[in-house]
Amino acid sequence: MFTAEAYDLIPGALRPLVGAVVEVPALRVRPDDILPLAYLFARRHRGRTIAFTAAAGRALTAHQWPENARQLGRVVREAASRTDTIDVQHLPAEVFTDPGRRLGRLERLERDEIVRCLTDPTITVAQAAERLGMSRATVYRKIAHYGIQVPGRSARRP
Repeated sequence: MFTAEAYDLIPGALRPLVGAVVEVPALRVRPDDILPLAYLFARRHRGRTIAFTAAAGRALTAHQWPENARQLGRVVREAASRTDTIDVQHLPAEVFTDPGRRLGRLERLERDEIVRCLTDPTITVAQAAERLGMSRATVYRKIAHYGIQVPGRSARRP
């Protein structure tokens, strides 16, 4: 959005567009716009350039973003508040799960904890299961149940 205090202050090339409405398709159909927007949101929030790992970039572009740029901005600001290089473990669980299913509070808590364990690159699924107090088979069932997709991890058993 562009604002000006007076009409005369609007650049000549933009004056014919005053009052124009431009429809922009949802982010889910514009995956190439996600990372540039993420860099912009991070830079605006921190006042400097923030890096994204390749895995974090894949996770961001794979997500459907049902709330569009508002959700992407919130996710990136939260992650950029914690680090100078955003990796998958800095992203919230919602980025790794199917956005179409509404979860209760306990389900969100369980999903978030599973994602937290799985986004740690040093932890295997078996170790995550042990930390979570579940069997490995249960972790795989929960991954399928919540639609969890973490870059570099397969939803299938090895």
